[in-house]
Amino acid sequence: TVMVLFPAPCAKPITYSIGELDPRFKMSKETFLQDIQIAEKMWEQEIGKELFAYDPTSKFTINLTYDDRQAATDKQKNITRSLEKTSQTREGLLQDYAEARAAYDVALGLYDTHRTEFDTTVAVFRATVERYNNEGGAPPEEYQKLQREKEDIQATSNTLEEERLALNTLAASVNKFATTEGKLVQTYNQTVQTFNNEFSNQREFDQGEYTGNAVTVYEFLKNNDLVLVLTHELGHVLGIGHVPSPAAVMHYKVNEKNLNTKGLTPDDIAVLYAQCKKSSFDVFWDRYTLSTKSNL
Repeated sequence: TVMVLFPAPCAKPITYSIGELDPRFKMSKETFLQDIQIAEKMWEQEIGKELFAYDPTSKFTINLTYDDRQAATDKQKNITRSLEKTSQTREGLLQDYAEARAAYDVALGLYDTHRTEFDTTVAVFRATVERYNNEGGAPPEEYQKLQREKEDIQATSNTLEEERLALNTLAASVNKFATTEGKLVQTYNQTVQTFNNEFSNQREFDQGEYTGNAVTVYEFLKNNDLVLVLTHELGHVLGIGHVPSPAAVMHYKVNEKNLNTKGLTPDDIAVLYAQCKKSSFDVFWDRYTLSTKSNL
C-alpha cells in the first residue's frame, strides 16, 4: 500500500465544520452555513464535482471571529445609516420648506394687495379731509361719513397689522427650515468626508485567512462581501494563490470589480482547472518549494 501524504487536489471533497461563530456578528449558524455553501458552489459548479462537504465532526473549521476589523466595519455601517437618515430628514425638510415658502408667497401677495388698497383709501381720505378743512369744515352729513370712514380705516389698519405679524411668523418658519436644512447639509458633508477618509481605500484580503487547518473570517460589510471572502479563502484551501486580474475573486484586494461579481472570472476558472490537474507529487513539490522560499 502506498501512503499519499499530499492527496491530489479535487480528488475528494474537503470536509469542514463550523467553528467559532461570534454572536456580535448577529448571524445564525444556519445562515453562515448557507453562505459557505454558496461560496463552495462557486468553485464546484465550474469544475463539475463536489470539492467541499459539510461535516459537523470535521477538524477543519470555518470561523467568524470578531476583532477590531469588524468593529471598524460596524462603524462604517453606522455612518452609512446616519447618512441615509440625514438624507431622508433633509428631503422632509425641503418638502416642509417648499410648503412654508409657498404659503409665505401667497400671504405676501395678499398683504401687498391689501396694503396697496389701504394706502389708496388713506390717501383719498386725507385729501377729502384737507379739502373740507380748506373750505372751513365739512357739512354734518359729510362729517359723519368721514368719521365712519376713519373707523373703517382703523379697522383695516388693525387687520393689516395682523396680516403683517402672521407674515413675519411664516417668514420665520421659512428661515428656520432653511437654516436647519443648511446645518443638515453641513453635517452630511462632514460625515461624508469622515467616511471617505476612513473607508475609501481598497482593502486587502485580510478580512479572512486560511491557516491550513481553518478558515477564519474577521470582517464583512454585507452578505455579498462575506460570500466573496469565503469564496476567496476556499480558493486558498484548494491550493489556489492570488491572480493579477482585479475582477478575479482570487485577486489580493477587495475592489468594486470583484465585490460585485456574480461568479468566478475566466482567470479564476483557469487557475482552478490548473490546480485540479495537479498530481499528489505536484502538491508535494509546491509545498516543498514554498517551504524552501520561506526559509531563505
